[in-house]
Amino acid sequence: MTKKTIFLSSVLLASQLSYAGMSNMKAPTDLPTAAVMPKGVRSLKLLHVSVAPSKCFNDEGKKCLLGDAMNKDITYGEILKTKTGIDKAGIKGAMSSIEGHDLNTVLMTTKGQVNIQAGVTVPVFIWGITDKWTMGFALPISKQATNLDTGVEQTDALVDLKKYLEGEGGVPSTADRLENDTKNPIAKSLKDKGFAPLSNESTTKMGDLKFINRVKLFQNEKNTVTLGGELTLPTGEERTYVNKLVDSVGGDGQTDLGLGLNHDLKVMKYLTLSSGLKYTVQFKDNFSGNVPENGSPISEQIDYNMERDLGDEFEAALAGTFNYRGAKVGFGYFYKNKGKDVYTGAKYAAEDYDELGKKTDQVMHSLLAKVGYDTITLFKEKKFPIPLSVSLTQTFVPEGKNVVADDMTTLDFSMFF
Repeated sequence: MTKKTIFLSSVLLASQLSYAGMSNMKAPTDLPTAAVMPKGVRSLKLLHVSVAPSKCFNDEGKKCLLGDAMNKDITYGEILKTKTGIDKAGIKGAMSSIEGHDLNTVLMTTKGQVNIQAGVTVPVFIWGITDKWTMGFALPISKQATNLDTGVEQTDALVDLKKYLEGEGGVPSTADRLENDTKNPIAKSLKDKGFAPLSNESTTKMGDLKFINRVKLFQNEKNTVTLGGELTLPTGEERTYVNKLVDSVGGDGQTDLGLGLNHDLKVMKYLTLSSGLKYTVQFKDNFSGNVPENGSPISEQIDYNMERDLGDEFEAALAGTFNYRGAKVGFGYFYKNKGKDVYTGAKYAAEDYDELGKKTDQVMHSLLAKVGYDTITLFKEKKFPIPLSVSLTQTFVPEGKNVVADDMTTLDFSMFF
């Protein structure tokens, strides 16, 4: 193996450790490769991923805003579930007396907006133990700024209801309480249930530690096939979750084990086609959190010992990379799929635990474009003192289900010794 090939393999392999720091399925940050590190060659790299998630794909695959989950129509039926005594009687009387009003009449619509600016910095170390076996590790550090806002859009029906209660209905005290309840229903519901209020916050959290191993199974003049394994340990700070509706996350709190195959085909001197398959098992663990009640996540039901089984993930990738004297251009397509999460417990009704797993199965189609440059050729020609690499990657998510839909940018700087 030539010196140029040795360092080129190092560049490709070092780029394979994707960021961690979100408990959700993650978009790819680099192209697949079957490269392994030659014996004794090591790499230090710094990977920075930036994304400002504001859009997502819902359970039907349609694009939506992150805050849409807080947009909900509140009807007479919903209001009456929370009322007792004279208040309930007064509102039921008004509903019966006002023409066109019934249990399904919308009185208001809650509104929510979520803006997130996230960045993940990942120091990575990779080492060629032998010519066929490479190992490495990465420890991500995530920074996240979250801005939240909630409100309400009241309808004419609510105005009519308040007027009736104050006047003909003869229960102005009920009207006053209804006025207080409808100023910001989300904030009031959180306060009544003992939840932390929604607030803007900035956090820095350590992520889950990832170990990788890759073994070369086969190589000839044009083909290279490798088998890779990834072990992810729950070292990151997971979601607080108990009595907190929206929270940042460093890791997902459980152990993952991934196994995959990669194949490189040297089509011509400067062009390589790469493909990859990977399956990741997410092991069961115990979990503490609020258990939804009547379908609402704002619940006083707390189980500190429920069992959680996050869905396993499958990934398939295909890419092409053109490399001429260190200048690289690559394009790739990724398909990722995650199974449904399952929560179980004995403290509350089974259907309440089932609510936690709803809309957690995920599908993601991603396109990735990459440009980069390395000094390997110049280093070989003794025109540059050290071998290093820098690249910029843009990831697009044109289609998916229950995943973030925003583009993602990755900056990668690596040096080899």
